[in-house]
Amino acid sequence: MNKILLTLSALFTAGILSAAEIIVPSVNGSETSKETILPAVQFKESERVILNFTAFIQRKKAIGWAPVAALRINGKHLKETDSAGKLRLLNKGDGFKTISKGKEGKESWWYQKSRFRVFYGPGTGKADARVQLGEEAWKYSMDITDLIKSGKPVTVRAINYLYKNLAGFDAAFVVKDLELKVVPEKK
Repeated sequence: MNKILLTLSALFTAGILSAAEIIVPSVNGSETSKETILPAVQFKESERVILNFTAFIQRKKAIGWAPVAALRINGKHLKETDSAGKLRLLNKGDGFKTISKGKEGKESWWYQKSRFRVFYGPGTGKADARVQLGEEAWKYSMDITDLIKSGKPVTVRAINYLYKNLAGFDAAFVVKDLELKVVPEKK
């Protein structure tokens, strides 16, 4: 029993919290959304809160990508930059290199400042062969410090902008392995 309490205490002290997955189906002619609430996390002014998650448009095979995903944190759009103008997406740089015919070059992760690109596929294994991202293609780390308050629950709303009639198939947006992590602010 003491081992379990010690483990729970260590997880809470580290600021790591997880939630179930969010599956947002596609419908004809409209975006759809679903939300979950993550428990409150305590953090100091000298710390940052990072939202780690896995995201993808559910397909059997890894093929393609599109800027059809968005998140709202506590009712505010998760945008390309935070309130201080720093890039919010921490683990991917400002874009990814593609080797797609006619589209060679760099694709931005963001579209219209608040939608981000996700890959079509199962969310595991390698992503589309035309990008050089391997399994990391599915993983996102975003700084959400400016959108939350210490000690208050965090509402995460996932939005699917891929209309079923435009895609030609059911295209559920999946967000899973949600994790809030408190880290020291880098100077």
